[in-house]
Amino acid sequence: MKAVPETLAVRVVNEWRRYDIVAHLGVRYYLDSTCAVRDRWASEVAVRQVVGDNRPCYHETFHFKERKQDGSFEYRCIHTPTPNEILAEAALVHQCSLMQHGMRNANCVYSYQLPHSEDGRGIFQPYFEGFLQRHTDIVAACRRNPKGTVLYADIERFYPSIKSDIAMRIWGDCTHDADLPEWARELGSSLLEKYAAAEKAQAEQVLTGPMFTHLLANLVLKRVDDVMQDALPGGYFRYVDDFALIGDLTKLRQAKAILANELDHVELHLHPKKGFEVPTAHWLHGEGDFGDDVKSPSWKVFVGSMRQMLLRRPDCIGALTDQLRDAGFRIMPLDYSAIIKERSYLSRMLRFWRDKSWRRMMRQQTLQEIMALGLALRQRYRDMYESAIVGIADLHGYERKRRIHALRHYAGRLVYLEESSRFGAMAKSLEAIQEMHLFAAVYDALATADVSKLIYYGVNGVQAAAQPLKAMGHPLRCSCQNWSKVALQGRAILLAHGIRLDERGSTSVSAHPMTIFCGWLDGASNLAANHASFFGRLACLHGRDDERRHAAILGTAFDIDDNLAFEMDDIMHQSS
Repeated sequence: MKAVPETLAVRVVNEWRRYDIVAHLGVRYYLDSTCAVRDRWASEVAVRQVVGDNRPCYHETFHFKERKQDGSFEYRCIHTPTPNEILAEAALVHQCSLMQHGMRNANCVYSYQLPHSEDGRGIFQPYFEGFLQRHTDIVAACRRNPKGTVLYADIERFYPSIKSDIAMRIWGDCTHDADLPEWARELGSSLLEKYAAAEKAQAEQVLTGPMFTHLLANLVLKRVDDVMQDALPGGYFRYVDDFALIGDLTKLRQAKAILANELDHVELHLHPKKGFEVPTAHWLHGEGDFGDDVKSPSWKVFVGSMRQMLLRRPDCIGALTDQLRDAGFRIMPLDYSAIIKERSYLSRMLRFWRDKSWRRMMRQQTLQEIMALGLALRQRYRDMYESAIVGIADLHGYERKRRIHALRHYAGRLVYLEESSRFGAMAKSLEAIQEMHLFAAVYDALATADVSKLIYYGVNGVQAAAQPLKAMGHPLRCSCQNWSKVALQGRAILLAHGIRLDERGSTSVSAHPMTIFCGWLDGASNLAANHASFFGRLACLHGRDDERRHAAILGTAFDIDDNLAFEMDDIMHQSS
């Protein structure tokens, strides 16, 4: 019997499944080894290998940021670590979470919160929990200041502006204050040296992409957070590089000057063109903006019911998939059957009973009830979408920010629920809204079964759409005359999911390692000959089998803690 995965293995699988599908595949192949699923492997073997290898090895991808008015695209450059480094940095973040002082976020910071001891949902606590808590705390602060103001500001090019030497100095100071074990200090320093070496052409900045960078970013701003809490008690809130200051307007402008001065100390700067002020009474109009999933019909109950059915009756996956397709939904359920067989019935039931959310949903929904819930959600999100899009072009500042977030939320859910015949008109409406261009491209691809435009929306955009596109069940048109790096990477993500492409009329595609690996094309096994390269390492982990395993891996659960994946939700959050 294969060893049951321990906490760190489950965390990295869940984290990278929603962040980077290529890294997720690499991690899954790495964890095929019974030894590698143990926490001890991550904290000892993987750490030792990373510290002992001073050669940086990262895969550079391009994530869509925005499409400008002239039609050109702006991307974020993301660096993905190898699976061994992913396991090692998960062990490092976990060790930092055990420290009583020096490493945890201040109460005013809600992003990338360190995980609780047995939480397997990700390397950090889930995005939306922190975001929702910040919203709740801002509501309370606005109520305490009924005649006050909320001032928004953010940092210009936050992650790409964090200098390696500054991060190294702060890492040393924080680890000393926290009394972090020597192996963890050494690993963090080793990772920072690799980041600097990989970015030598760009003034030695830390990399955007590795999970350790998120921890570093919070540490770099630790003094800023402490000073701002003292300057504005109960009125300072930060999520990543997004600040909300609440209080009397005169004090807020003084506090903003203090904030700018503190950021100067770490060579960071507020964005000169972003930010706005809104009265607290006006801000409270959006108090209920994030209460969607506590209402009925509930997306959380819909998804939870499907997962509950798959865990209790793993043999029903075929019937559930058929019912979802017949209802016009684009959802691909995970296959938990192999995982369930590896655990005894008693241990499985005890594990579920410890889960409070499982106990709350103890009454099992039938397939018919699940489909009825999905149809009710379709109509509900359709109505909310249509309400949110009306008049949005004329909005500015806080009102526009609120409405865009709501529209993303509803549009993201409708990707899985809406009838295909409606996507064409919806895509045209969204195309007129700059912040919604990615969603417009996804809707257009779903309406036309043509991904020729979508592949230019970066790895994150294509990954978000891949599951619903695959659920359509037929080949997709992909015609390209200019295979840029971005287009090649987008195409590779579709191939990794097992999506068939009709490329008649396209120019020939160059033999890039990512394309070869994701499609497991001729020569894929030869990638392993260059075992020092990123895709060489992944090919070694995959094995020299002629049969590509990617789609099967993506459709199969790694552990009973795996959640059903809905990448459009994650894209909506990342783009907020």
